[in-house]
Amino acid sequence: MAAWAAVVLILIGTLVAALNRVTIEAESTSVSLISVKALDRANYLRQYWELNGKPEYAEIKGAIVRFNNKGWVTPYLDGVKSCDAWEQLLLPVPKQDYSPVSSSLLQQKDIYSCTYAFKNGELLSVNMIQGGLSIRKQIP
Repeated sequence: MAAWAAVVLILIGTLVAALNRVTIEAESTSVSLISVKALDRANYLRQYWELNGKPEYAEIKGAIVRFNNKGWVTPYLDGVKSCDAWEQLLLPVPKQDYSPVSSSLLQQKDIYSCTYAFKNGELLSVNMIQGGLSIRKQIP
C-alpha cells in the first residue's frame, strides 16, 4: 500500500512540474504575441496616418492621438506624454492576465523608450529613436 502511495505522489509531482513548465512557456508565448500585435497596431496607425492626409493629430476610439512626421504614433494620449499612452494605443488587451505589471521610461534628446515588464520577468520595449519606432521583446 505504501508503494502505491509513493507512486501516486511521484505521478502528482511529475504532473505539477510539467504544468509549471507549460505555464512558463504560455506566458513567454503571450509576451511574444503581444509584441507582434503591438507592431501590427503601430503599422495600422501609420497606414491610417498615410490614408488620412498625414495629420499631426487624429481622434481614434475617442482619444486624441499624435503622430510624428514619419507617421508613427507618439506616446501622447489626450495631450499627456507617458508610457501609458503607448500601452493603451499599441498593446492589445490580453484575454488572460498577461498585462504588463510595470513600465519604465527613458527619455533623452530624440529618444523616447518605454519598457514594459511582465510577471514572468520578460520585457517589451517600445522605442522611438529619431522618429523611427521599434517594438521588441527582451528576455533579461
